[in-house]
Amino acid sequence: FQAEDGIRDLVRSRGLGDVYKRQAHNINDLFFLDPNEIETLSILKDASATAVYGVRGANGVILVTTKRGETGPVKITYSANMAVIQPTINMGLLDSYVQTGMANEYKGFSANTTNPAAPFTQDVRERYKGVIEGNPVNITDPFFFPSTDYEDVMMKDFTMQHQHNFNISGGTEKLRYFASLGYYNQGGMFKNINPYLDKTTDYKRFNYRTNMDIDVTKSTLVEINIGGTDNQNVNLGDYSYEPSFKYYTSLFAFSPPWSSYIYDGKPVVLTDPSANPILIQSGMRGYSEELQNTADYTIAVNQDLSLLSKGLSIKGKASLSTYYRNLIIRDKDQRNTPTWVPALNEDNTVSFYQIREDILPRNATSQNKNKKEYYELSLNYNRRFDNKHNVGALVLAYAEKSHFSESYFNAIPRSYMGVVGRVTYNYMNRYLAEYNAGFNGSENFAEGNRFGFFPAYSFGWSFTEEPWFRNLINEQILPYGKLRFSYGKVGNDRIGRRFLYLPDVYYMNTTILHPYFENRVQFGAPGSTTTYPIAQQGAAGNPNVTWEKSNKMNYGIELSFMKGNLKAAFDYFTEDR
Repeated sequence: FQAEDGIRDLVRSRGLGDVYKRQAHNINDLFFLDPNEIETLSILKDASATAVYGVRGANGVILVTTKRGETGPVKITYSANMAVIQPTINMGLLDSYVQTGMANEYKGFSANTTNPAAPFTQDVRERYKGVIEGNPVNITDPFFFPSTDYEDVMMKDFTMQHQHNFNISGGTEKLRYFASLGYYNQGGMFKNINPYLDKTTDYKRFNYRTNMDIDVTKSTLVEINIGGTDNQNVNLGDYSYEPSFKYYTSLFAFSPPWSSYIYDGKPVVLTDPSANPILIQSGMRGYSEELQNTADYTIAVNQDLSLLSKGLSIKGKASLSTYYRNLIIRDKDQRNTPTWVPALNEDNTVSFYQIREDILPRNATSQNKNKKEYYELSLNYNRRFDNKHNVGALVLAYAEKSHFSESYFNAIPRSYMGVVGRVTYNYMNRYLAEYNAGFNGSENFAEGNRFGFFPAYSFGWSFTEEPWFRNLINEQILPYGKLRFSYGKVGNDRIGRRFLYLPDVYYMNTTILHPYFENRVQFGAPGSTTTYPIAQQGAAGNPNVTWEKSNKMNYGIELSFMKGNLKAAFDYFTEDR
């Protein structure tokens, strides 16, 4: 219901990973991407497949490859799509006449009772019925016996979503490029019922990206990637919960259809306004606006070293990613949101009186930002011998540092470093073997426990490459089939707060004993006491804490049918932590 594209809280690959349900490294980058920029998206789950990513791949890897330019004439593409968004279900809320009858029955009376002890006597219920049917007993009944359909008042029948993208690509033998500009807008399902607030639930995103490949020499390739986003997300009501959470809690718990309505842009409340009627949990309270900006810059240099040894190359990469967020909150406490009550005049007219004094909204603004530096150097070897034996090897060293501005622990940069090795062999693409090993380090542990060794290996058999198999089954029926197995160990350092080997700080006057008041202790005789603060000890440090380790095993089969037009894959996996 909130105008925002995607659910960022949780991405699961083969269930929950570590014991702490944590957001993965850089998962926000995925949700901010324009789909028109994506060339391929792969999910890596096996320990052998994720080993090269070090500690970042402990819980799996979502690998996104953005589009690049190709040698050839300039290609200009514009695409647009529009969508209509509607609620998947209609609540079908009961009207006041039906609900008052049910309230009587709940208290042990018949629905149409005349007993004055009942919550709603028959003559009162008839007043509600007359308003619902458009034939009120008294012309003022709609003001005192309403039947408000909150879905109709607060929610739209539909909203619009549209996306636009313009990209250009092409290049020569020396320079290839891809550039993209994108715009995305999604409206929210909630109406703004506050005539004095010029806002509505809305999400907007602008994307830009430029990827370039430059052949500096015949053996030197330089890759330059620049991309980023600007995002705006507007929500109505209380920032912490609105609009969807409190809409439903207030709707079912506190808001019968006879309790409130909107008249001339004002919330009219016939019951106790402190009971959180749904019309107050809306734009009547105000709004919040979240502005986010992301940017990433990457440069990589790939040098072919075939002069030293055929198939040998070295690659260096450096990247910088930044994130900035500005949150603006302009809302009122529900206890200070103005409400009105109706009063019947002697001439059978109705006047409305304000029962809560209006106040200025809360004026809160907060910012947080972070940036990540990443450096990588790898030596790669790939060579084929006698057109049968394919040998590969990789040695990769990496270092990463992230800077935050969110808490006292996050004020300290988060650092990783490690070395990864890989050796691969396949015989005529028939028999495949691979061994990986990572030696990863994290500053989250005490000296002596910061580095961990995490090996992994895998085997594969492409049985459709066997000559005897082709004598049994025609290639047109089953062109490809492979059995595979992998086993490995991975390590995760995000197992709670940072620096678990150090004792936490002391907290003064915190809510230790009572959830709403600061705790202090008083000593002395009545009338002559002295107040002292209370200090709460934080978590004790554990110098022996180290990596959370996981053993992953996977069996799989891949099949391709009908000349490759139909593919299937089956996996069985286990994970022990």
